[in-house]
Amino acid sequence: MENTPINNEKQEAIVVSNSEVPATTNFAAKNKKIFLYSIIAFLFVVLVGSAIWGTLRVRAGDTDGFTYYTAKALHLPLLTVNGQKIPYTNFLDDMKAIKTMKAYEEVSSPETATALTEEQMTDQVIWRLANNVMVEQAAKSMDIKVEKKDIEDLKAQVLQQFKTEDELEKELIKRYGWNLTAYEAKVIRPFVLQSKVSEKISSDTTTLNIIRNQAENVLDQIKKGASFEEMAATYGTDATKDVGGDLGWFGKGEMVPQFEDAVFAMKKGQLSDQLVETEFGYHIIKVTDTKTERVKDETGKWVNKATVKASHILFRFPTFEQYMNGYLKEAKIKFYSNIHNPFDTTSVTPVVTQ
Repeated sequence: MENTPINNEKQEAIVVSNSEVPATTNFAAKNKKIFLYSIIAFLFVVLVGSAIWGTLRVRAGDTDGFTYYTAKALHLPLLTVNGQKIPYTNFLDDMKAIKTMKAYEEVSSPETATALTEEQMTDQVIWRLANNVMVEQAAKSMDIKVEKKDIEDLKAQVLQQFKTEDELEKELIKRYGWNLTAYEAKVIRPFVLQSKVSEKISSDTTTLNIIRNQAENVLDQIKKGASFEEMAATYGTDATKDVGGDLGWFGKGEMVPQFEDAVFAMKKGQLSDQLVETEFGYHIIKVTDTKTERVKDETGKWVNKATVKASHILFRFPTFEQYMNGYLKEAKIKFYSNIHNPFDTTSVTPVVTQ
């Protein structure tokens, strides 16, 4: 059969549909892919550039919104304590809170408001954040945990000062910019944990026995002729060790009851036969002189007042502060921001990573 004009047109149409149209479509598709890849590459460059810029701003100690959200997105640290990160955003959140508190105090009680410089505020915030981390680490080593009841009990004490939780929360927002949930996490829980660690340290029988045995050994050495002053300089744990344990002259009512009862029962030149225990620790006491003076009492009447001059060697009970100072000396601290380092005055030398 011969091709008719219609058949030729159909064939041309078929040719067009089978060759020219696909070629155009493939070209457009390739252009679309190139465009998409270009957009993705551009966005990648922008994101990487923003991340680098944000990281540099964190290291510079900037506090603007861009720096905050970059630090949050990338989980950038302000510092690490024994490898545990303290997020830069935690630092910025607490800086905002301390500035809110400062502004609140300046308005509500300007006569007692504390004047803090920017550096003093950053130091306070960093100390608190680092202390909380170290307490957490110490608590973990002691197998100490915070229970829900612990939080609720302390929160109940705080609530006694307010009519309702709403009233408390409004006050917290005014003072710190925190709601009650944030206050529980940032203040109540760390306080509970620190209290538990402190109680554990002060009641550690092994350490207490070591301290008592040391004190008894020193007392025995003094009884056998060792110099009281030299023993005080070697073993004393308070400021009097630098002056041979000398406490100077004092009368009744100036010392804690257990110490006072022991001292005023002793004679001039007498050394305590046994250790004297007070809330501070174990004492070895020596009375160096006594006298009685005529003085006026609170009513204006002349009375005899007994005074003594004594020295002591204090073997202090273990305390939270003592424990944490030792912990800090051994801690490995690294800074990742050029903010003032408050640990410079301690034996710790943090590494600032540039």
